[in-house]
Amino acid sequence: RLHSAEVANRLFNFSKSYRTKACENFPQCRHLRGKRSSCTIHGTQLIDGLEYPKAEIPKQVFTSQKLAKEFLKIYASCDGGISVIPAKNKNGSAFLVRKVFISVKHPQLSKELTRLLNELGFSPSVYKDQIRLTKKKDIEQFKDEIGFIGKCRISGNSKFLAGYTKNKILEMTVNSYKNPQGL
Repeated sequence: RLHSAEVANRLFNFSKSYRTKACENFPQCRHLRGKRSSCTIHGTQLIDGLEYPKAEIPKQVFTSQKLAKEFLKIYASCDGGISVIPAKNKNGSAFLVRKVFISVKHPQLSKELTRLLNELGFSPSVYKDQIRLTKKKDIEQFKDEIGFIGKCRISGNSKFLAGYTKNKILEMTVNSYKNPQGL
């Protein structure tokens, strides 16, 4: 982990908060033992009865497709991934459930990320705490236009894919549309 006042101040220049989970005991930040945090500096907003830190995607991200794609690459690399799960339908036929996902707890960020994806031509599905791209067209477009940061790896939470780069699994997932057994 990196702890740097300089990096924190640079982040604040782009967005008022980099904290995205609801605050239950504002203004005291239990994670920082009451020290300076984005919540105490910029306050919170009440959404569906919960206090969240004020957070938004920087406005300039919406002004350029290139910047939007780079932003999504970084965001998805940190708080997203690729998932492929074998499943069976009612008749017992096997198929693959493929998805690119972005985890996001903050309702305002979820709305803005969804809007950004829509503006780039994607058809995202919104779930509680997650935005998903499940259509073949969207997954292929994500691979071709956005992808993940180069050496970004799947975490140890994945039973079978831990340690692989996210881009390698994304590529294999796209290739699996032509050859499902190759996955």
